[in-house]
Amino acid sequence: MVGQAVLRGRPVNYFAQPNRQTQTGRKKTAAQSVEMIGLVVLLTSAVACTLGVIWFGLPGSSLRNAGLKALETVGAAAMFFGANLAAGMVVIAALHALTGWFVSLYILGDVSLLGLSLLQGMVFAWWSSGARD
Repeated sequence: MVGQAVLRGRPVNYFAQPNRQTQTGRKKTAAQSVEMIGLVVLLTSAVACTLGVIWFGLPGSSLRNAGLKALETVGAAAMFFGANLAAGMVVIAALHALTGWFVSLYILGDVSLLGLSLLQGMVFAWWSSGARD
């Protein structure tokens, strides 16, 4: 079996198993991880807002517009991600049909596609807002 060896007659995993218990021995849940990440993001956002107003003199009233711009950017990125996935599937299917080469659809699951889609969405959102001004 891949990832296992035998040591003193017992199978041993090569890969460390994730420690999913608290110090008291209770099982950790996925909700606890999400809550912790949410708490950290909330804390850093509050610090950034405070520093923005106090140190950089940014008006607190423009925070709403910045949030709306962020949502517009995320929406554009989601649209580009869907378009990139669809275009990738079409290209892979056409390549297979025309040449007989096999290319797995799993290649589209690479995290770089998500990052590049976010970049495309940011550029498009900034471009569209510059055209409206």
